[in-house]
Amino acid sequence: MSSLVYLLILLGAISFWLVGYIYVKKQNQLLAYENEIAILRAKTKHKLEALEKQKQEILKQIENIQQEIAKLEKPD
Repeated sequence: MSSLVYLLILLGAISFWLVGYIYVKKQNQLLAYENEIAILRAKTKHKLEALEKQKQEILKQIENIQQEIAKLEKPD
């Protein structure tokens, strides 16, 4: 009878350890996934900022070209 109790206690301890191990493993996987998403968001944000700067520069160039064209088209 006592060996059965010890066996049940041992099996209970093993099952709690196994559940804890699986839980910690899943939490680590979730944390790694969240970190990947955060890195991807940061990269995307920086890319968008760089593209916005390029857009502004190109718009300024277009404006300058339009002004030059307007000067050339003016009859003096």
